Amino acid sequence: MLNNKLLNQLLALTPLEEQQRRNQTFIEDLPQAAFDSKEKSSRTLTNYFFKNQDIYLSKHNRFAAYPNHKHTFFEINYVLQGQAKEVIAGKTVTLNQGDLILLDIGTSHSIQALGENDLLINILFQIIT
Repeated sequence: MLNNKLLNQLLALTPLEEQQRRNQTFIEDLPQAAFDSKEKSSRTLTNYFFKNQDIYLSKHNRFAAYPNHKHTFFEINYVLQGQAKEVIAGKTVTLNQGDLILLDIGTSHSIQALGENDLLINILFQIIT
């Protein structure tokens, strides 16, 4: 069972989530350095997240759909609470509480808007060669 204090912290609205809920539109929260500047035709996230670490964890922002993108690393999406719908390579997948999905390098996907009680955790893994 998840500690209630931690759960309440995760459910607390961030300023970005407040804006997205108010405007019902996606607001970019990543700097330009997080994107592959050579990839003009698609939104490709890079190893920007792995400064001095090989694993990066974050809570996915709620209230606005996340645009289609791909990345140069592995990603696990874990539904801590509620539900998340993703479109992966053109196919809609519904994830429920306790579900996780592994996204390979270069997998194109988007995430539909999460609701008030939906918590999606992103776990990113740097590929070391």
